[in-house]
Amino acid sequence: MFEIIKTLYELKDTPVPTLLVIGGLVFLFLAFVNQVSTNIQPDPKLKKWSVIVGVVLIVSGIGMYLIPAPQSSPTSSQSNTESNQQAQNNCASITSSEVEQLKTASSVELAIQQAENFAEYRQNDFAEGAQIPSNVVIAMNLQGEPSQFPVVSIKSEGGWGVFLTTDTFSAPYRGTYWCIQP
Repeated sequence: MFEIIKTLYELKDTPVPTLLVIGGLVFLFLAFVNQVSTNIQPDPKLKKWSVIVGVVLIVSGIGMYLIPAPQSSPTSSQSNTESNQQAQNNCASITSSEVEQLKTASSVELAIQQAENFAEYRQNDFAEGAQIPSNVVIAMNLQGEPSQFPVVSIKSEGGWGVFLTTDTFSAPYRGTYWCIQP
């Protein structure tokens, strides 16, 4: 009896797909044996159901491993802060001190190259009309009118440059951004 309790205690943290596969194997085992010790004698009429249940449990368990969990999309009830935190969790990023170093670049092209290098050549591209999160570094051409957008220039020439966003906004053109790590 102690061993059964010990086994159940060890199974309490086992993932559901694993339990489904183990349960399926037990049902298949019962379907193909005539007698398990002297106490368990599966009824021949129920063996067919044992095979069906076993296969369903195994397929369900394996399917749960193979099919990724659905990603929840942000709802309208989420605040901009929550959306930004989700975006930054999967965001190519640079540090605050690296942002300061971008200001010393001699040109926009060099600032972008530095940002790419800092982010280990990862970046987050966005299309025209996409929502750009606040407090990220963007590289794009604002067509000579950066003052119309919630951005602060890090390094710019005309409307082309590297900017820090101060609020979420809809991208007027395509570009790239990097999140900022503290």
